[in-house]
Amino acid sequence: MSASSERLERSAVALSLWVGGAGLAALKLSVYLATGSVLVRASMFDSLGDVFSSLIMALTQWKVNDTRDMHAYPLGKGRFVPLGVLFFCAFMCSTMLSMAVDALQCLISSEEDGAPAGPDVQAAVGSAMHDLFKQHPRLRLASWPTGSEALIAQYAAAAADAGSSGEDSAVPDIDTLSTSILCLCVATKIVLFFWCRYVCSKKSSEIVAALKADHFNDTFTNSMVIATMLLLHYASGSEYGGTWLTKVDPAVSLILSLWIVKGWVENAMEQFSVLSDQRAEEGDLEAIQQATQKALEGSPLQLQCADIIRVGDSAQRVQIELRPNEASAESEKVAALITKVEGSVRSASSDVSIVDVRLRSVTHTNDSNDW
Repeated sequence: MSASSERLERSAVALSLWVGGAGLAALKLSVYLATGSVLVRASMFDSLGDVFSSLIMALTQWKVNDTRDMHAYPLGKGRFVPLGVLFFCAFMCSTMLSMAVDALQCLISSEEDGAPAGPDVQAAVGSAMHDLFKQHPRLRLASWPTGSEALIAQYAAAAADAGSSGEDSAVPDIDTLSTSILCLCVATKIVLFFWCRYVCSKKSSEIVAALKADHFNDTFTNSMVIATMLLLHYASGSEYGGTWLTKVDPAVSLILSLWIVKGWVENAMEQFSVLSDQRAEEGDLEAIQQATQKALEGSPLQLQCADIIRVGDSAQRVQIELRPNEASAESEKVAALITKVEGSVRSASSDVSIVDVRLRSVTHTNDSNDW
């Protein structure tokens, strides 16, 4: 990777971590503290997940690009990225499932579990104030000149009005500042998405590609948060207001949480596929076979079989089995010696499944792809 491409990749990861992750999480936290919306809370935890994912990507990028310990990884560092993403998928699924359970509890809770109705509140407050004036008769002096009964009626009516309006208490209170902050979150994610897209066009990077997909998903979820909160805000003061408004926020939160979980489960399955050392595409294998046969033209060796195995997110491991021609006694002797080495290594350790043996010429010089 060139120095300019590495700087572009590093900038995409850094911006995703500090701007798209930590910065947006702090903004959503302030909106949640101001509104108390469970929908904003779900989106906030998603941004906290972005902080951890971007941090994992930053550490992974640093580790993969660190060439000081390449001797400790003879097959390369291709597994670092899928392992980090898989760890994060488990964390995000656990977090968002918890949010989904909370939203489901809000949906199935009955209205009777909430505050009492207005008439009940009025009767309770009136009875409590009568008892208070009986126990402390001198308090009646404070109600002069209207009298204690008028004061009791006034406070009981106010309590009844507050109780009757309790059905809208779960509707988020949206102000200009909160809406502006959420719009800023969407705009930030859009900018980060296009920046990661630009970096991917300059240099193919699995790390930046994952961040680009995450920014696209966050743009959609944050837009849903804004649309839902504005709908509740304006509907609560119109003729369409009612008890159903208290269920919209947790319903959308439930759908949003499950949608996020679905995305991360699919991502986890992709990482399992990457880590499982699956055989590569047949088209790649055919190209390897043709290149090997061309290189062996006129030699005492012939291609017996070849295979390509994916190692990590982008690396591939090619296994080629050669067989000497019957007319070449020297090649047959070398092949028998290599087979003997493989058998000896397997007998020395029962954990060995594959033995890689390389035969080099005396004049061969090591390169970056050698052990």
